Parts: sequence; C-alpha cells; structure tokens
Amino acid sequence: MKKNKEAKKYIRQLKKEFPYIGKDEKLFISSLEKRILLNTNTSYSYNDLVSKCGLPSEIASTYFEENTTYPYHKYQKIKIIIYILITSLLILSIFIILKSISESDYSYINREIIEVQEEN
Repeated sequence: MKKNKEAKKYIRQLKKEFPYIGKDEKLFISSLEKRILLNTNTSYSYNDLVSKCGLPSEIASTYFEENTTYPYHKYQKIKIIIYILITSLLILSIFIILKSISESDYSYINREIIEVQEEN
C-alpha cells in the first residue's frame, strides 16, 4: 500500500505542473501512471521515483517541448480572463448590495404632521 501512496503522490505533483489538463494531457498522465504503478513492484519512496523517472517539473517541461502545438498561451489568457471576469462580478455584486443597503436607510420617510386649527 505504501508504494501506491508514494506513486500517487508523485502523480499528483506531476498533475500540478500542468497548467491545463486536456484530452492529450490526460492520456499522457494516465499512461505514465500505469507505467509507474506496473514497474513499482518493490517499495519505492518518492525520492526513488524522482531519481528513476525525473522531477515532475522536468517531465512536464519535456512534454511541452515535444508537443509544440500545445496552445499554452491560449489557455493562460483564458484563465486570466476568467479570473478577471469573476473578480469583476464579485465587485459589482458587492457594490449593488451595499448600494441597496444604503438606499434602504434613506427610504424611510420621516413624516411630520402639522395640524392647523382654525380659531373661531
């Protein structure tokens, strides 16, 4: 069980190195995971896996170098646009809520009743 735990830790670290995991990346990671799990008959530590397979960052950079058609910049821009959009919506929502709260304080109408009495 320990060997699977260390191998899974290694695979998790590898997945973190990918900024986007699409269809091709899933296939690459799953094939690598199968090879690691099949070849780890003995109990390997995380450092043994790093020395045998390489650092997860090195594997990811090698993948990007070999796959030059990877639209990394496209996904990076989309990610930034989504973050900006979500942040803008949150700020707008907070502004609307605060404005409605402040307007509700002013909506209370103070009435002053003036009675005019006629003197006869």
